Order: sequence, then structure tokens, then C-alpha cells
Amino acid sequence: MDFSVLIAGLGFGATVVGSYVSYRLGRRSEYSVDEWMKELRDWSKDSISEMSDLIYYSHENELGHDKIVQIKSSLSCLVECGRLYFPNHYTESYGAYKLKAYHGYRHSALDCLVASIEVIDDKSIEISEKIYHYDKLRKIFVSIMIDILGPQNHNKIISEIIKKSLSDLVMKPWADFFLMVKTFRLVPRG
Repeated sequence: MDFSVLIAGLGFGATVVGSYVSYRLGRRSEYSVDEWMKELRDWSKDSISEMSDLIYYSHENELGHDKIVQIKSSLSCLVECGRLYFPNHYTESYGAYKLKAYHGYRHSALDCLVASIEVIDDKSIEISEKIYHYDKLRKIFVSIMIDILGPQNHNKIISEIIKKSLSDLVMKPWADFFLMVKTFRLVPRG
């Protein structure tokens, strides 16, 4: 057997093994990103749920002490868990004296949750104004998460299905009924 054939065979084998390992590692990183995105969507859903509870319990004047403590505790936990998804930025230039997780500036998505806790704690704000702030903070949070999660780019097939269902809505006989109900609610009673 010729020495050059042996070297070529070893080179080919190394290329095959290297390609396989590269492929497997690439697939693993794709899986990790998918897993991270799923966890982030779950975290976002929990955050939106708590912010919605603030709004609707406030509307019903059912934010008793126990419920306030429960919601504040949940929001605080969501902020701390959110730090695992959104590390602070400018960590070298601000807050170096703090513990590592708190160096720098918080991500704006976490700011919405922290601001909700601050609104809960502010006794000088009337309930109607608090509801306004909770709703505004929730909308800002959802907008930030849409920019991060990119649901419109996430899956083109699902996006097309959703677009088609929206265009089909106009063709449905019950669409007129929903438009009538919506119009009826907007007309002031007199």
C-alpha cells in the first residue's frame, strides 16, 4: 500500500468525522436557541399574566393586601428570573460595587416589571391612574417582547396561516355580527 494513499484515506476520514461533529454541534446550538426561545416565551407569558392580573384586580377593587403581596412577589421573581435571559448592559461602567447580577443597567423589558412594582408601592397614585400605568407598562412590555421574539419572523408557515385566517374573517357571516356589536358599544347611550 502506497504511503500517499494512506495519508489521503486518513485525511478523508478526518474530514468525514469533522463534518459530522460540526453538524452535530450546529444542531445542538440550534436546539439550544429553540429551547431558549421557548423558555423566554413562557417567561413572557407569565409576566404578561401577572401584569394583566394587576389591571383586572384593580378594576374590580379586589387588590387586597394578600393579593398585592402575591403579585409583587411574582413580579419580583419574574424580574430576577428575567436577569437570566436579559443580562444587564454597561456592566463595566456602572454599578461595579454591586453584586455581579446587578452591575450595569437593567434591560428595558425588566424595567416594565420593576416599574409595575413601584406603581403598586406608590400610595400617592389613585387607583384609576394606577390602572392606566399598569396597562401602559404591559403594552410596552409586550412590544419589547415582540421585538425580541419576532413572532412575525419566527415561523413563516404559521404566519401565512394566520394571515389567511384574518383575510377569511371578512368572508365569514358572523364577522358582520362582531362589527355590529363593536359599533354598538362605541355609540354613546343617550
